[in-house]
Amino acid sequence: MSKLKYTTGPWVFDKDNPVRVLGNTGETIAATYGGMVGDIEQESNTKLIASAPNMFEYIENQAKTGDTAAQEILDTIMS
Repeated sequence: MSKLKYTTGPWVFDKDNPVRVLGNTGETIAATYGGMVGDIEQESNTKLIASAPNMFEYIENQAKTGDTAAQEILDTIMS
């Protein structure tokens, strides 16, 4: 498996700036832009992105138990 290529978590949804995802030292990891979506959907997208490290850890643990779907997701992420 390749070395991780992303900023390690935790990532957090910035309640003061709901289009920002912050890393563990307060740096901006991602910013979402609404474009054609409304404020509620944009905020939900930002929260989903902020959850990515936790979801990755869960998927990684599932793959270790033999979950082939989780392994396929990991293979996609790590390629």
